[in-house]
Amino acid sequence: GNVAVRPGDIVMADVNGVVVVACEHLDRVLAAAEEILDKEARMVEALRAGRSMVEVDRAFNYEQMLRG
Repeated sequence: GNVAVRPGDIVMADVNGVVVVACEHLDRVLAAAEEILDKEARMVEALRAGRSMVEVDRAFNYEQMLRG
């Protein structure tokens, strides 16, 4: 993908793709990932409590969060 990778950068890969995080952005990226994980856990709790997927999607605005 023509992305420079420097010593200290983080490279993660799975079946969906590869991401490179510059070491100077690691704290910010980790904080954002933790926010997403927390929101996903609350979404699962809401679904298990009987809320519909439509309700949960509206309440948590998940797709918009992923774009930001």
